[in-house]
Amino acid sequence: MIKSIKLMGRTWTVSPNRDIAIDDNNKGQFWDRKCEILIDPTWVPQAQGEILIHEVLEALNFTLRLEMEHANITRLSNGFFAVLRDNPQLMKHIASGSRIVSEQGGRECKK
Repeated sequence: MIKSIKLMGRTWTVSPNRDIAIDDNNKGQFWDRKCEILIDPTWVPQAQGEILIHEVLEALNFTLRLEMEHANITRLSNGFFAVLRDNPQLMKHIASGSRIVSEQGGRECKK
């Protein structure tokens, strides 16, 4: 499991914590003052990935004062996780600094 991430210029630790599920049926939690994201380790790996994305978006929502409703954060995190899962080359390509598209443009979406 990932041990830390960079978020808005700060290094956040990512830690397993079984106790967070006790109250409010939480799967994860973020602590801004501690720069810490906690994830319930009893969930399967795919769910843990979804939880991590969700908590990152929660932290961004708080830090940037976006005032997004929790339901919208959940929808966005589920969609974003699906994009990352279904396109494993995406983050590698973005991190490489390579050109995303050519000047010739793209195509229409396939269904």
